Amino acid sequence: MGRKSSEISSQDVFPRHSNRTSLNFADDTPVCNEWTISLLESRDVTHQVGLAAINNNTGRITLTQVD
Repeated sequence: MGRKSSEISSQDVFPRHSNRTSLNFADDTPVCNEWTISLLESRDVTHQVGLAAINNNTGRITLTQVD
């Protein structure tokens, strides 16, 4: 299996699964880093499958295609 990764930015994403984590610094300022993970499947004859990891704070999306 090969992998291809690319990054895009978008706010228009429909979440499937969410994972929320929090970090605390020495000054007790909480930092929340929330990600949404979605399974993607193409609708054409190629039937490509991939994963999208979306940072809910920045809108950055990381796509990973599995072939």
